[in-house]
Amino acid sequence: MTTAIPARTISRLIEAAREQPGVRPADLQPGDWVIVRTKNSTYTLSAVGDGTFVVTGGWFSAERTDGQRIAVRGCTWSSALPPQ
Repeated sequence: MTTAIPARTISRLIEAAREQPGVRPADLQPGDWVIVRTKNSTYTLSAVGDGTFVVTGGWFSAERTDGQRIAVRGCTWSSALPPQ
């Protein structure tokens, strides 16, 4: 007997994402950490307290810019956004 697995369509992924709780910068206190794992990288973001973060790991380590202060404007599904 086989088990049917629902297709992973964009529509289903979007619907599933709506049900997931998010993390907003306003929810974080200075010194709180957010760890983001992607398919190929891990990033550590340390909240500064003004909506910005000090970031290390992933692209920032590869470019030797660890410790850069950034603002997170959102996220994408496998497309690149320049740091703000």
